[in-house]
Amino acid sequence: EHRPLHEHLQRMIRYTDEEARAKGDGFPLANLEAGAAGEWFLRATRSWGIMRVATALGMGRIVPMIAYQGVVGASAVGLVRVADVTPEAFLLGGRAVERVWLTATRRGIDFQPMTAVTLFRLRCQLEGTDAFQPRHRRLLRELWPSYEALWGGEAPGHVMLFRLGYGRPVACRTLRKPPAGPADAFA
Repeated sequence: EHRPLHEHLQRMIRYTDEEARAKGDGFPLANLEAGAAGEWFLRATRSWGIMRVATALGMGRIVPMIAYQGVVGASAVGLVRVADVTPEAFLLGGRAVERVWLTATRRGIDFQPMTAVTLFRLRCQLEGTDAFQPRHRRLLRELWPSYEALWGGEAPGHVMLFRLGYGRPVACRTLRKPPAGPADAFA
């Protein structure tokens, strides 16, 4: 429902195997496990103009509903929090996420990031609610009290919300570029 976010997501999706292999990054469409209808919707709404019309028709609420169903159907939901919103704190939080994720994987438990709400919360903290459209500001004002009550307000830095459970294997993995060597880091 927000053009910059829509366009950012679209830049990350790889719609064909050829595109995924050529770029070596992003999310192959099948990796999103949106099903045939979800893949059709993502393809159909690639342009902002079409997505804007779909949003006006209320179709933008489909994605949050799918996320909601995933959370309520999960075996567990967790949140990694840190003491503040500094880059150093988030680096430590990222390390904690990695440890939780690797431990879950080692035990055969699936881990799925659910980052939208934590990213919106951080954006509100850093930029204020003016960073959002008026209707989204209203939604966030309604959401935050319940969210804070659920997770507690002691730690301001919410790094990643995630769900855990047992599921079928991922049908399509994301590609990774090789890590940069020491010489590449300073180029």
